[in-house]
Amino acid sequence: MELILNGIPKEMVNSKDYYEGQTPLHYASKVGFTERMQLLVDYGAFIDVQDYHGLSPFLWAVIANQLGATRLLLSRGVDINSTSLEGKSALGLAVNLGHEKMIRLLVEEGADIMFESLDDQMTPLEEAAACGSLQVFRLLLNRGSDMNHHAENGWSAIHFAAEEGHLEILDLLLTKGANVNAINSFGVSPLHCAANGGHTSIVKLLLQRGADPHKSTCRGWTPLHYAAFKGYSDVVRSLVDISTPSQDRQGWSALHLAVHGRHLGTIRELLNSPILSESRSQYDERYLTPEDWLDIGIDSSSYQNMGNQAFQKSRCCGAVTSLRQAVCDNNFGMTEYLLSAGYGINDTNSGNRAALYCAVDRRSFPMIDLLLKHGADPNILPRGHKAWEEFITDEVILGRLRAFGYGKPIPDAEIDRQIRLALRMEGEPSTSDEPALQRSWGPPDRINMRVPPRRWRFRAQEDGLALKHTKMRLALEHTRVRPALKQMRMRLMFLLASLPA
Repeated sequence: MELILNGIPKEMVNSKDYYEGQTPLHYASKVGFTERMQLLVDYGAFIDVQDYHGLSPFLWAVIANQLGATRLLLSRGVDINSTSLEGKSALGLAVNLGHEKMIRLLVEEGADIMFESLDDQMTPLEEAAACGSLQVFRLLLNRGSDMNHHAENGWSAIHFAAEEGHLEILDLLLTKGANVNAINSFGVSPLHCAANGGHTSIVKLLLQRGADPHKSTCRGWTPLHYAAFKGYSDVVRSLVDISTPSQDRQGWSALHLAVHGRHLGTIRELLNSPILSESRSQYDERYLTPEDWLDIGIDSSSYQNMGNQAFQKSRCCGAVTSLRQAVCDNNFGMTEYLLSAGYGINDTNSGNRAALYCAVDRRSFPMIDLLLKHGADPNILPRGHKAWEEFITDEVILGRLRAFGYGKPIPDAEIDRQIRLALRMEGEPSTSDEPALQRSWGPPDRINMRVPPRRWRFRAQEDGLALKHTKMRLALEHTRVRPALKQMRMRLMFLLASLPA
């Protein structure tokens, strides 16, 4: 090695490769060749040079869990709190990847335990809460890390522990006085996060410690909405007896959301509650009941738009760790290294998001190909989505997924039939086999009138109320009817009656 160095110009010791922008010192740091690192540094290698992702040889030594290489670079004066382009510090990376010995080394060497990453403002303690290492979490907590710290958007350690299902960490936080009803800037509490992650034991613990099951987010979602949308029947069972049939800003109840996902078990849990069973007659902002949602075709744009809206509403803190973080950063070098180091390519977080979802969501074609060729399962989708086509329209991406075994799920007519039977109130005559506009319209006190049985298209606009589409149903709840709306109904009746046969 020394002979080679003596035979080349000194500037070549800092030359970068084309692929990732890494120098010989980067490569030596990744594999822990401390003697060669020493020679390179003595020959003039820059210890703080960064690759295309802002990773220095020091940060690569931390990522690769090379303790000797890390000590050597620290002894040469590298900044222990230096960061990547995404603003991750060495300690943050070590916690994110679960390198416990490296974490202890960095803490002992004086790493800032309250250093906030640039992209998400997470501290190492919050990274530990998301990753689930109780030992690391205790270490950082005992060193003075603030458990009540929160980023600008309000996420704190208790939210991450609740959503990712780390019961021991959550219990420790509550024991030390963390606020069980802490909310972020969107009104999301730890109970919302636990319900969203499907963690029944954590939901029960939070309720025992005083969590409010009726608290709603800025979008109007209660914990029950989250659990129903994701189809977590056990969580729903823990919440039904203490929940009310609330609706969000669009009038969506938990029952509406469960029907959208065709979660038969969850629907039955909701209907088993005398109070929540009333939701079957609740209307959303388009005057559709949960049973009406069954008539919205799964392949229709309406179904996909509703699903995407609900998916966005359901997003909580969504911690991104280890391999998924590298994919989200579009860092090919780090992704390939972590795959070679044994990180599971199909590992998911509590929302069932795998690395492939991160690549598809960012429309990164080269990363998608890399993951598929390494064995990523294209049939793993996040909870709340049943098919890639619901939120991906790029045929090139869909074609690659299909080439590696993706198959769009086929709608189950039998499930729809059972859901419809469950939704029909006992003793009520069935009207659901008729088109929505041919049923009697309005609440129980409204006039029983039928539209002529023919396909038609009609639009009327008065005071903001629009009628369109052949299956639109007019329904004005008597509790909401005002004199102006009554007058409007009579006008619409006149218009409908005057249509040609």
